Amino acid sequence: MTVRPVVDPLRHAPEDLHDPSVGLRMAVTALMPVDVFPYASRTSRACDLDHTIPYRDGETGQTRWGNLAPLARRSHRAKTFGGWTLTQPAPGWFHWKSPAGFEYLVHATGGTIRLRTPEPEPRLEEPPPPWLDPPEPPETGPVESEAWEWIQYALH
Repeated sequence: MTVRPVVDPLRHAPEDLHDPSVGLRMAVTALMPVDVFPYASRTSRACDLDHTIPYRDGETGQTRWGNLAPLARRSHRAKTFGGWTLTQPAPGWFHWKSPAGFEYLVHATGGTIRLRTPEPEPRLEEPPPPWLDPPEPPETGPVESEAWEWIQYALH
């Protein structure tokens, strides 16, 4: 077992590279022990560190603890490809919006607060299915009319 002291993770200097240094990774995992996706529980050591404000080449100081979030692969993919949005209104606080309209506030220690549950859309009265409609009377064409006349003649 190796013990590495993290003296003051909040004072770790911002970095210019996309991938955080070992020291910054240790600081972030010390401050945020679990995946910060709503109701997640994977330890942050097993997570990717994702930039909450997307990283742009050439800009300095983007890789810092206040712009990083530990996300498990599944959480990271939900954010990147699944329609979830993530903002970090303050360091250590994560605001998530689901594609269905739910909103969550997640603390760096993993606590989740549901902020908003979308109102269900009003159900419109749906018309009955067509198979419940009464049958329409058959159309009468010249053949049916002629047959009717013959029947009438034969009965008299």
